[in-house]
Parts: sequence; C-alpha cells; structure tokens
Amino acid sequence: NKAWLIACGNTTSYGGGLYICPHAVPTDGILNVTLLHNVGRFKVLFRLFPALLRGGPVFKKGVSYIEGKVITVESDRPIPAIVDGEIITSTPLHIKVHEKALRLILTM
Repeated sequence: NKAWLIACGNTTSYGGGLYICPHAVPTDGILNVTLLHNVGRFKVLFRLFPALLRGGPVFKKGVSYIEGKVITVESDRPIPAIVDGEIITSTPLHIKVHEKALRLILTM
C-alpha cells in the first residue's frame, strides 16, 4: 500500500482549521486516523486533500478512517513523522492515547 498521509489525532482539527480527523472526539479515549492511500498524486493534490480541507468526512476511494486506543505505523524504510508541527521522530511509530490525562478549563 502507498500512503500519502497518515494523520492521527484525538481532536477533529489541526492548527489553522485543518479538519483532518472529522470523527474524533477529545473525550472518548480513542485515537482517530485518517489515511490518504493507494491513489495517484493528481487525485491526492486536487481532489482528496482539498476535500479534507473543507472539513467533514470524505467518502471517496483513497480515504479511509480507522480508530483505536493504540496505533502502530510501520514502513519498509524510516519515514519522518511530524508531531505537533515538528519533525521529531520517524517510523516505526507507536501512538497511545492516555485517557483523561489533561484537564482543560474554558473561560469566556
């Protein structure tokens, strides 16, 4: 399988409003993964990625959604991984959610 993007999160969007994990719920203890895979470059750049930018789930060939409490990403060679906007590691990755590890207070 050829993956163009593997985005993992427990919230729906990344900084700047990129709604990449539309099914994510921050309080459910589940990691959501959006995959762009097994399609050509043209379709990724001009059809799939723009659809993801608009927000909401994209139900098209080449976009898959999976979820779990532990996510492992492996590749046949090391591939850089971006975490919170920084390249900090490479594959293989082992990602685990720590349920209720952070309490947030919203003030208005």
